[in-house]
Amino acid sequence: MDPEAMMNRDFDLAMAQLDIQVAPEGIDRVELAKDLYAQFRSAAHKPRDWRRLLAEDERENAKTFGRR
Repeated sequence: MDPEAMMNRDFDLAMAQLDIQVAPEGIDRVELAKDLYAQFRSAAHKPRDWRRLLAEDERENAKTFGRR
C-alpha cells in the first residue's frame, strides 16, 4: 500500500481506521481488518481532482475565516 494507491481509491480510509479503533469488545480486530482490506483492494481506482478539492477547501475556508 503506497500513498498513491491509498489516495486514489474510492475508499474512506479514515472511516476504516475508526471502525478498527471503536470495534466493541469481542470483535476480532484482525478479522475486521482483513474485511476492510479486501474492500480497499476491490475499491474502484478514482484519481483525485486536486484542483477541485483545493478550490472547495478555499471556499470553505473563506466562509469560516473570511477572505484575506
